[in-house]
Amino acid sequence: MYVRYLIPDSFAFLFPSVIWKIRTSGREFFLTFDDGPDAHTTPYILEILRTYKVKATFFCTGKQVEKYPETAKQIVDEGHGIGHHGYAHIDAWKTGKREFREDYEKSVSVFASLGMDHSLYRPPYGRIPLHSYAYLRRKSQIVMWNVNAADYDRRLTADKSIQILQKAKSGSIILLHDQVKSIEKTQLILTEMIEYWQSKSLSFQTLPERLLPVKEYNTQNNY
Repeated sequence: MYVRYLIPDSFAFLFPSVIWKIRTSGREFFLTFDDGPDAHTTPYILEILRTYKVKATFFCTGKQVEKYPETAKQIVDEGHGIGHHGYAHIDAWKTGKREFREDYEKSVSVFASLGMDHSLYRPPYGRIPLHSYAYLRRKSQIVMWNVNAADYDRRLTADKSIQILQKAKSGSIILLHDQVKSIEKTQLILTEMIEYWQSKSLSFQTLPERLLPVKEYNTQNNY
């Protein structure tokens, strides 16, 4: 029933250099939030994470970082990981090579201007453009997900999203969103699922902690 929201391991063979989940011998999950930061929604998510002492990774668009630089700074200052999500959240499958790469580089420039790390990249909509796959591999570590909470999908109730998340396994990279249209649902399922996972002694880590060298990870807090 929820196959479209649970990415099978076989996808790794299609794009072997892309991270879909984390290999771990522990009991760890990796929460990620796309499309922020937003001055109206990010503080609510950060408050929940702070309350439960949970760390996550935010894949932010350059346009939103440019609009809300202080909110982006707060994400990093509170110990969360950060990656970039392109500048204007364009659909790579409907965009030419030149326009796509200009959008990517514009996002990198915004992050760099604020001293924010841009080593991790998640393509908007999870769509990897074949015309720029090799280019992206040289420029960054591409990170996807293997569990999609579908908090943005109005056809699914919060209860259905929770059922999807309950199928997550250790090492799962979980996709959630940091945006106005889904914040009420995101808050609800995030709170319930963190309590559920913590009751089972699961912990949470940021992706930079696992994917970036120690020296590079430590520079994420440099402004």
